[in-house]
Amino acid sequence: MFGEFNNQIREVIDLSVFREQLFRDEVKQGLHEGTFLDLGDCLEGEKHESGKIETNIKSILETIDEEILLKLKTVMYLGRDYDSSEGLSPTEAYEMLLKSFSEDAEDKEVIIYTLLSKTSLGSYLTTGFELLKMHF
Repeated sequence: MFGEFNNQIREVIDLSVFREQLFRDEVKQGLHEGTFLDLGDCLEGEKHESGKIETNIKSILETIDEEILLKLKTVMYLGRDYDSSEGLSPTEAYEMLLKSFSEDAEDKEVIIYTLLSKTSLGSYLTTGFELLKMHF
């Protein structure tokens, strides 16, 4: 499904899990005072360590084809929202989401922003891939 991009996707997952923990630690330290857990809205470039990791993740995502990014976005939402899939199998829910997202015609930058704006991206991807019985 992800072909030649398997290594990049594994790296995105690993970095995202690390970024999530770093960000939560930074919140506990008061580094994101007055913000909520949405990286897209509260990171200020590379001011914090989690922002530096986000920059690395973005660089990797930019090397991935738009079609694969759309599938990655679909896996992320499957991992986040599968509990509300109303009796669909994970594969059916994935296919339904992918069809819906494909109709939206978002460009690559928007898909990357959507992925990066999820504080729990690594957890969502891990869960989504586990639901689909895919491992990297």
